[in-house]
Amino acid sequence: MRVHPVLDHVLFRVSVLVAVVALTSACNAVLGVEDVALDCHVHPDFPLIDSTTASAELLHFTDGNYMGPELHLKFDTPGDVEMVISLYDNRPPHGVLNAPGTYQLVMADASTHTCGLCVATYSDFPSAAGTESWTYQAFGQGTMTLTMADSIRLSGSLHGLKFRHVMDSDSAEDVEVNDGCSISIEDVEFDEPYSF
Repeated sequence: MRVHPVLDHVLFRVSVLVAVVALTSACNAVLGVEDVALDCHVHPDFPLIDSTTASAELLHFTDGNYMGPELHLKFDTPGDVEMVISLYDNRPPHGVLNAPGTYQLVMADASTHTCGLCVATYSDFPSAAGTESWTYQAFGQGTMTLTMADSIRLSGSLHGLKFRHVMDSDSAEDVEVNDGCSISIEDVEFDEPYSF
């Protein structure tokens, strides 16, 4: 029995749509699509990174007229992953950072172009074109506590860090990739002498 030609057409389209949704869900379940993890080339969570168990090196870096401490931490993970912590004294809104005390990461620290307390993680991995490198820049959140900061050694910790995948750009901001890749690092402990 036909109710109405237009209503018949609408009901037919709705039934086709329901069938397509059901088949798509079944296909995804068979293929395991919902179980596929992002390939971010680094673990998403680290409870602790410690300079005594990581490969660590503390250097003096020079950037224009500025010279400051730069700590490199390579830690145990599949692939080649390195965290770099660089301190720029008096880069707004920070004052002196290379001194004992507790410092908050702020929004300016979320970009390599404006950070005073610069924290980034780099993941190098093989690709068809050779070695590829991804940059994960810290959000403007978390804290750094320095217990010793002199011409011989840098000791302290970072807490509550979150990073997002970025591409460097010539603008004042790094470009967020928006691929869902991120890293959380709860604690970083370090006590390193300078490599002269």
